[in-house]
Amino acid sequence: MGVVAVALAAVNVFGGFLVTQRMLEMFKKKDKAPAKAAEGDKQ
Repeated sequence: MGVVAVALAAVNVFGGFLVTQRMLEMFKKKDKAPAKAAEGDKQ
């Protein structure tokens, strides 16, 4: 039982970091998307 609990806790922590990273990328893309689109048009 202890091994199962530790495994589930590890998955939970990893999932939390993954979700947090995805949320931060969503907010970053709003600021950088117009700049990248403009650079792509110039080339």
